[in-house]
Amino acid sequence: MPSPPKTLCSSGTPNDVLAGHLGGARVVAVATGSWDADTLRGAGAELVLSGLTDTPAVILAILGVTDGAQ
Repeated sequence: MPSPPKTLCSSGTPNDVLAGHLGGARVVAVATGSWDADTLRGAGAELVLSGLTDTPAVILAILGVTDGAQ
């Protein structure tokens, strides 16, 4: 089993998601711009947050502690 990525890419566009994956990162997308959460999930983001104002949720996402429900 391969080890999990040690790099996190925070992104807001489908191209950012792709770039993060090409670089071997786990991608947490933030749906605050032109792209909605469904589009970012469809692009392959492991997690999509609606914003960065919920600091505890952001920290948990960075640490990889999530149930994927956000």
